[in-house]
Amino acid sequence: MYQKKEITDSIHYAERIQRAVLPDDKVLGKVFADYFVLFQPKDIVSGDFYWMSYKNDHAVFTAADCTGHGVPGAFMSMLGVSFLNKIVNESGIVQPSEILRLLRENVITALKQEGSFETSKDGMDIALCSVDKKGKKLWFSGANNPLFLIRKVGDGYEFIERKGDKMPIGIHSRMESFTNYEIDIIEGDTIYLFSDGFLDQFGGPDGRKFMKPRFRQMLLDSQSLNMSSQKDVFIKTLEEWIAHPSEHLAQLETPLGQVDDIILIGVRV
Repeated sequence: MYQKKEITDSIHYAERIQRAVLPDDKVLGKVFADYFVLFQPKDIVSGDFYWMSYKNDHAVFTAADCTGHGVPGAFMSMLGVSFLNKIVNESGIVQPSEILRLLRENVITALKQEGSFETSKDGMDIALCSVDKKGKKLWFSGANNPLFLIRKVGDGYEFIERKGDKMPIGIHSRMESFTNYEIDIIEGDTIYLFSDGFLDQFGGPDGRKFMKPRFRQMLLDSQSLNMSSQKDVFIKTLEEWIAHPSEHLAQLETPLGQVDDIILIGVRV
């Protein structure tokens, strides 16, 4: 019992360190009047992380999902934050594909990844945006994770998706250049970056995963709300999904609860 308390106290202290290292989300407030960061670890510390900075007239922000969750994932997230600080804040690089290329190099070197990727699958999936609001341009690059952009058109909405390249940040069988997407943005556009934690959450009446189509519809249905209100709706939706009675999940000896770390960033241009 004492040993368990010692370990738990240590992890809670690690949580304070992790949250202190994560950037203040008010960085986004320098560029966007309306935004939210939904950060919800599965355990006390998280393998998902967010990062943001304002450099050379660009707002650079990212949602990342490291291998594993809990303490191992948190170690990886600290590496990610440190490398992004070096690449963007110190070197001044704001092009997403170049940031991901350098991040991959740093992760491979730090983890001493050599030879076959089968023997070293540590790394991260990431979605990274760079926005020049004055120039009305957005650049995006992703490692497995996408960008969603929702734009009001007449009485409805246009849903724009840019998929991440099918390779992680880390050593892999595919080690090509990351694609750099460029999108013209207009006032009122809403941008979302996220990990797969929300989509992979089990629950609902059938005890199944939330999945991408339901996630997309949730975002679309919330477009009339400001970003802070959207965050409240998304948290409530997630809680209700997890808590929904299901015959399938009722057969399990212990309730699943939240199954993965969750990060979801939303900004309105």
